[in-house]
Amino acid sequence: VFGRKQRDPAHVADCIVTGCHASDSVSRYVRWYRTKFNENALGGTVIYSHETESCLFSGNTYGAGRSGICGNSYGCTFCGNQATDFPFGNSIDVMACAIYGASQLRSGTRFHGCVAENVAATFNYSGVAEDVIAFNDSANGDFSVKTYSGATRCVPSPSDDPAFWAEYWRHACGDVDGRPLVFTGDSVLAGAVQETVAIPGKIYVRTPKGGLGDGSAAYAEGEYDVSGGTLAVGPAAGTRPCIGFTFDGVTNLFDDATSLPIAVAAADSGSMVLAIYGTDWYVDAENGSDDDYGFTPKMPKKTLAAALGANGIASGDTVHAAAGTYAEGVMTNSANAEMGSRAIVPQGVTLVGAGADRTVIVGAEATVAADDYGCGSNAVRCVALGRYATVKGFALTGGRTGCLSGGKDHRWPDNLGGGVGAIGASIDSAQADRNVIDCVISNNVGYRAGGAAYVTLRRCRVIGNRGTDGTGNASGTYYCRHYGCVLDSQSSGGFYGGAMYPRSLCECTLRETDGKYAMYTLSTMAACEIRNSLFVGKSQIQQVNSIATNSFFTVEPTITSGYPVIGPGSHVVDAASLQFDGDLRPVVGANIAIDAGDASLLDAEDMASDCCGGQRVYNNALDIGAVEADWRAKYAADLGGQHGFSVTAASPEVEETVGGKVRLVSGTTLDTSWLNGVKARKCSFAFSLDAGSTLVVTLDGVSTTYDAAGTHAFEFRSTAGAENIVSFACTAGAVELLSADRLVGTALSFR
Repeated sequence: VFGRKQRDPAHVADCIVTGCHASDSVSRYVRWYRTKFNENALGGTVIYSHETESCLFSGNTYGAGRSGICGNSYGCTFCGNQATDFPFGNSIDVMACAIYGASQLRSGTRFHGCVAENVAATFNYSGVAEDVIAFNDSANGDFSVKTYSGATRCVPSPSDDPAFWAEYWRHACGDVDGRPLVFTGDSVLAGAVQETVAIPGKIYVRTPKGGLGDGSAAYAEGEYDVSGGTLAVGPAAGTRPCIGFTFDGVTNLFDDATSLPIAVAAADSGSMVLAIYGTDWYVDAENGSDDDYGFTPKMPKKTLAAALGANGIASGDTVHAAAGTYAEGVMTNSANAEMGSRAIVPQGVTLVGAGADRTVIVGAEATVAADDYGCGSNAVRCVALGRYATVKGFALTGGRTGCLSGGKDHRWPDNLGGGVGAIGASIDSAQADRNVIDCVISNNVGYRAGGAAYVTLRRCRVIGNRGTDGTGNASGTYYCRHYGCVLDSQSSGGFYGGAMYPRSLCECTLRETDGKYAMYTLSTMAACEIRNSLFVGKSQIQQVNSIATNSFFTVEPTITSGYPVIGPGSHVVDAASLQFDGDLRPVVGANIAIDAGDASLLDAEDMASDCCGGQRVYNNALDIGAVEADWRAKYAADLGGQHGFSVTAASPEVEETVGGKVRLVSGTTLDTSWLNGVKARKCSFAFSLDAGSTLVVTLDGVSTTYDAAGTHAFEFRSTAGAENIVSFACTAGAVELLSADRLVGTALSFR
């Protein structure tokens, strides 16, 4: 059928189009309703231009590189057509359709409430559910669907987007055989045939990635006859982490079950078991087993090697390691590294521990041709990272690298990073896309770079590692980016004990050890970004344009490039003016790095916390270095600091005034605790409100609001042995907290 005008198409309804041949298409400029297109052989598309509504397409072939249809489609079914680009075209709307078999879905198409099965090419389109369609008997022309079909659950409710679905209802005209639309809830059935077929006594098991079984064997996808009985469903081997299943829409999670497998019985009309897949894998060194599946916290693997090497692990997945020590299992990657690693994190995967204080990965010394420090060909490093991989929340210790052998030079990946190294990329780009976050990297040894090589380090403590290269080129880290890190107490066979050839040193604290340089950059590298960092001891800079901003040096850096290094906000300072505690945290009142940084240079990730897990900004200003001074004790002292009183939390913008009081501005809070002794006491807070300000004081969950300018007092009586939590929230203007007092009186007794 050929319509003469595109803007005024012909209308054709309730027809069968079959056995037609054309060099181009069956029709052009026609709007089709309730029509079946079967076994047409064409050089172009089946339908060119304009809409098809409630139409069925089966057994059609098209021209090379052409699609099945070019036009909007509403409530249509496509099955058994030639596998090619299907459907449609750019800027085409396809709504509530069932699509079986195609080489790919055209990316320019806008899908809404569609279901697709057996699509050869992987696709990820919004508006298309990849699910089983379950035609009743498509080989004999019956395109009704069984009760468990994905066509019954893929169409969103019209209430989700009423303006858009109004277009669908404008075209809705019943199904291809004239039946009325079938609704599931308030959503319509996808496809041209609006009829469902019951399968009494049968359960369809949908496991596209495996993971479901009866406790002894895995289920293949398909129908299972359980007439008069039940089907046992539990975990089984699979290529994706299966965490449970839905049964006729009811969710059953394996970890919630009192026992496995779970028995289910078929409904009168038939039922469906649908596997639920996640993106998380689990490992537990103390309670896990490598014979388990690793899909949930209750079925973890034992070793990192088993979890990270699981069949089907993919980019975007996360492996969760429970607290414990991981000192078993070895992984290798022969692509560019021959030695083993306790964990090789594949491309795009994240390995997360339960915190560096509780989760430890331990490498191993070489047992064959080892040097004096345990480096050798069969040594085991802690972690190796593929591209876009991340390791977070571990202590990495005891790792070793290879040493010079077999013609490999010091830059060979086997010889770098006893704690963590990179695999699978060139040395010029590796550090930019491999992330090590919130880790302690300690007591590792490498021929060059005992701690880390070719990675980006965020909020890491790199402490007590050793490089054994005696030619003057060993270090704690090698060719890394550093953000918010501490580098301290490195040992070296050469001159360079801290960061060697760094690509960035931002908000870091580096300390020289045993006369080794805290930092050494290379003249042939691109400029190293240096900002908000502390260099305690010697450092050497060769790189052109490596200018340090907002940084302090206790020793004038050795400069071989001839370019200035001390940039805006940077100074050479007296080491005595930088007093630290044991964690290299600045001491309030004794460290000039406090409040001297520039927070505008940091992004949200940098502001998450400091290197020790504390708040990154106190007193409304960033400190220079990796660890932020903790002002809470100073705030408590400013308010009086009586026994039992403490400040437990303060917003970053809370600050000490020139007069030694504590100031809150709109949107900030300060939390305090009164821990009383053996006697009941009366406690009082004094504070002053600026004009137009509001302060909410909350005592043990009960709030009082103050909004009058001037000085106020908030008093309460604390019982013996009690702890009272008092919080202050400034919701407008500004407030100054003046004092926190415990009131003492005298009682007189007369006879």
